[in-house]
Amino acid sequence: MAFIVPGVCRYTINQTLEAHNVVNVIDFEIDTTGSTMSRATAVFNQAGELLNQWNGHIRTLQVDDLVCQSVSWVDLDDEDGTTGSRIHTADADWPNPGSNSDNPEPSGLAVLVKKQLEGSSRARRNGRLYWCGVATAQKDDADANNIKASYLTTFQDHWDGFFNDVQNIGADPEGYQSHICVVHILTRDEDGVPLTGDHTNVDSLVVDPAFAYQRRRAGR
Repeated sequence: MAFIVPGVCRYTINQTLEAHNVVNVIDFEIDTTGSTMSRATAVFNQAGELLNQWNGHIRTLQVDDLVCQSVSWVDLDDEDGTTGSRIHTADADWPNPGSNSDNPEPSGLAVLVKKQLEGSSRARRNGRLYWCGVATAQKDDADANNIKASYLTTFQDHWDGFFNDVQNIGADPEGYQSHICVVHILTRDEDGVPLTGDHTNVDSLVVDPAFAYQRRRAGR
């Protein structure tokens, strides 16, 4: 059985670095209530918006050894939810490398971006995103475990811009609304495979000042 999370579509930004596949997973609540637009169209359009905003806000900070390949998705709303992938919009064409020509750090070194939840409590964990494509010059000179202060400010500014621009909050009768969210698993089958879940919307994306050292994982 498919994993079902009503109202949520799961998007993946697919990248490559040092011959490794690097992915970042971002879930969105997609709401077409009162709209003439189909859910499938809204999901497709949100993939294009994600491609545009990652391309404009985030790819520009990543090293050119990293290549942004595509934005893919699986709609978790029901078992008939669509799947697909986009590499082109009117404003962006992928594959496309990062814009930073500085020497890269290994793909295991990442910037940790925390997904802070609306009304968060101890009962529900915030999400996190491991963002690769770090340049050696972005490390703090005194402590290589930390991001250089000037870059930390730049990173946060870009992630703030991404957060604000990637979501669709308009009430256009021919449009849709979307919001970054974190999925919580509610039930699993006897083998531990997730069956159902719900979600909490994200209030902000916060860049941690310390680098993260990640294993091969998709994130959440």
